[in-house]
Amino acid sequence: MNHGLGSGAFGLVNQIGGVIYGAFDLAGEVVELGLDTARMGLGALNGS
Repeated sequence: MNHGLGSGAFGLVNQIGGVIYGAFDLAGEVVELGLDTARMGLGALNGS
């Protein structure tokens, strides 16, 4: 009984950790995309 509860809690923490990690990964991608877009925009402004 106790063992089942422990592994269940661990599984939940693991799942939440995976979601948080995925969110940070996605945020990193969005920031990178935003920086690339800003750099291209600045390049276009400087070029004209």
